Amino acid sequence: MSHRDVTLAWVAPLLLVAIAAVAVVRNHTVDQSPWQGVGFGMFSSYDYLPSRTARLTATVDGETRPVALPGDLRDELERVLVAPGDGHAEALATEVMARAGAEAIRLEILGHDVDDTQDGLRITLVPVRTVEVP
Repeated sequence: MSHRDVTLAWVAPLLLVAIAAVAVVRNHTVDQSPWQGVGFGMFSSYDYLPSRTARLTATVDGETRPVALPGDLRDELERVLVAPGDGHAEALATEVMARAGAEAIRLEILGHDVDDTQDGLRITLVPVRTVEVP
């Protein structure tokens, strides 16, 4: 085998190892979902944008109540739902708190938990990440 053939034989395995390494690092540093295309898990997971939702509650004058997300923050919420790392989630919660005139905001990212029971599939919402500001 020529040197070129040996080099080409190593290209694919090294590329796959590099992709897997990036997936592991991104998962641990920014809690990135496999569905963002960062790893091979995207082919084996239902964990993608539509499988998550958010719940916002505000404390105003000592009373806790649900609060709606301002429409112009939907893109930021989508980024948080796809990769619910603390940085983006805290920034979003802080912005909502300022706009709502609240003393505190609780942002809960909820995902789906799927169980195969005797009665069929059971889907429940489970907390993925909770951010509270201040």
